[in-house]
Amino acid sequence: MYVVEMKPKRIRFGIHLAAFAICLGASLAAAQTGPPKEANKKEADLIELTKLDKTIKLDIRYATSGNFVGKPVYPEARAFLQRPAAEGVVRVHQLLKKEGLGLVIYDGYRPWSITKLFWEVVREDQKKFVADPAQGSKHNRGCAVDLGIYDLKTGKAIPMPSGFDEFTERASPDYKGGTDEERANRDKLRRLMEAEGFTVNPNEWWHFDLNGWQDYAIYDLAFDRIRDLEILTGKTVGRIYFVGNTYVRARELNKHIYLTEGYVFDKANLEKSIEGINRMGKFEKLTDQSVSWSTERTAGVVDFVFYLIPKK
Repeated sequence: MYVVEMKPKRIRFGIHLAAFAICLGASLAAAQTGPPKEANKKEADLIELTKLDKTIKLDIRYATSGNFVGKPVYPEARAFLQRPAAEGVVRVHQLLKKEGLGLVIYDGYRPWSITKLFWEVVREDQKKFVADPAQGSKHNRGCAVDLGIYDLKTGKAIPMPSGFDEFTERASPDYKGGTDEERANRDKLRRLMEAEGFTVNPNEWWHFDLNGWQDYAIYDLAFDRIRDLEILTGKTVGRIYFVGNTYVRARELNKHIYLTEGYVFDKANLEKSIEGINRMGKFEKLTDQSVSWSTERTAGVVDFVFYLIPKK
């Protein structure tokens, strides 16, 4: 009798403890006002996907009311990713174009404050589909992308086992149901993305994380603050690097660079540098997306990297 009496007491205690943990977690999430701080992380180098390839299709559901929140949570329909992730996505898109297909982007970089909102509006049984703001998400790091495949001729998404942001078992990348065509399309997407260094989310066939996402910080940048040169006002120009160049000497390139080490940064000089390299006619056209900057090395000093693609 003693054992029988003790068992329900332990169960009741477990239920109360679990309920307390849920309430505590909810309270902490509600009380959190900013993203968690992490040391020794890379600065944001977020690139806009459609500026790398205009044929990438956008279907940014969070800029509309057609999402699980039921209202727009983004002010604009735009998609950004960290440079390595963005370049990988573009390569997948270009491979698909050979088959008359292309990528449709549902979401990329997501400000941390939106992740917090998602956590607060979903039911407890749906929380596996959203990130805990206390840890931040890979979307907040600019290292996660939600995407599908569309037909270039019709402009329509090709069939998949579930819709985007569907909170059901059909969303799993390993779901055995659906049609042969739907599973084949889903698996094609997974195969191409994994070949570019991404890993699929275990609950969502459309969600892919860049391998090495741990190296990046959790950001809460509004879209209109991404790649905002105004944040460099007052900083001193540091080193200038060129990446991707294989046949033009740095000395020749430097003749077209108007940024001078040791001088205060001037946005106009960066724009003139981009124009100067383009006048050389030896590289694919540079844009503001072709330049990265970093203030990690020395406080108050900004280093610049020009990404060059030699013309074939």
